[in-house]
Amino acid sequence: MRSIQFVAGLFVFGLASIVIAGIDLYHAWEFRAEGKPALMELVDRQKPVQESSGVPSYEFANVRYKFADGKEVVTQRPIPKVIGAQLRTSGAVSVVILTDPDRVIYNGEKPDMPWIWLALSVASFATFSYALKLIKRPGNGLDIP
Repeated sequence: MRSIQFVAGLFVFGLASIVIAGIDLYHAWEFRAEGKPALMELVDRQKPVQESSGVPSYEFANVRYKFADGKEVVTQRPIPKVIGAQLRTSGAVSVVILTDPDRVIYNGEKPDMPWIWLALSVASFATFSYALKLIKRPGNGLDIP
């Protein structure tokens, strides 16, 4: 019975790793296809930044996104404290932003690519199919069709 549970676990792990890889691949594609480069700056550098109550490494700030075509978007959003300090000292930070101003990649970061998750899913499914073949062998004491 334990061998069937192991094979089922391999199958579930393979499915989960494919789902995680698909989500990462979609986010990477979304930022490459629809992301717009912009400069993010604080609206008022003199105004104190409000601490985030939920996550200690973030703070709320009023920021302005300036796009190359001259369009500007102003919003209040949580930003990492490191980025907040950079905005207060050196000014604007380059970002890639989606149409939703809360979806941002800072300072030329790259979105996660799912190559490791895809490799894990292929290895998991290969091990799953081999283990299932071994379980289905006659004479193992299991009644699997």
